[in-house]
Amino acid sequence: MRVLMISNPQSSGQSPATVRRVLYAIRAVPDIRLRSVFTHYPGHASRIVDGLTRDDADVVLVLGGDGTVNEVVNGLLPADPAAANAADYPALAVVPAGSANVFSRALGFAPDPASAARELAEGLAAGSFRTVSLGRWDEGWFVVNAGCGVDADVIARMERARSRGRSATPLRYLA
Repeated sequence: MRVLMISNPQSSGQSPATVRRVLYAIRAVPDIRLRSVFTHYPGHASRIVDGLTRDDADVVLVLGGDGTVNEVVNGLLPADPAAANAADYPALAVVPAGSANVFSRALGFAPDPASAARELAEGLAAGSFRTVSLGRWDEGWFVVNAGCGVDADVIARMERARSRGRSATPLRYLA
């Protein structure tokens, strides 16, 4: 099985120790070929996977938060939903390393990256996959939810705070 792991080093829950634990768990899967790439700027995850097909990788594993998951989904899939055939694209796997990790939690994974990686490794070894529905908004895809109004304002303010070096915390979201 060919796995491309995309890690966002800016994710609030990621550290070199976290990456090592995740790599250790995933590399323990029999017959796995793992390639790991770090993102370097916003939008980079989308560029990394742009044009990627099942011929290139069986699974794209995101080590990051919901934003990185969103970038990967939108980088993989075409803008035209009629052109999207799930069989053409690698499966998506997620190990939570962001501040909220809504998508990973909705899938039932442990909130701790190392524990989630072990759960994911067991699923990969067993060949266990499941289908999730995606949503569309304007020209983009989303996997968990789409916000507008107050929700969108909160996220925009959080992104501005993060661009100034502040971390995303539950208290900061509340404020």
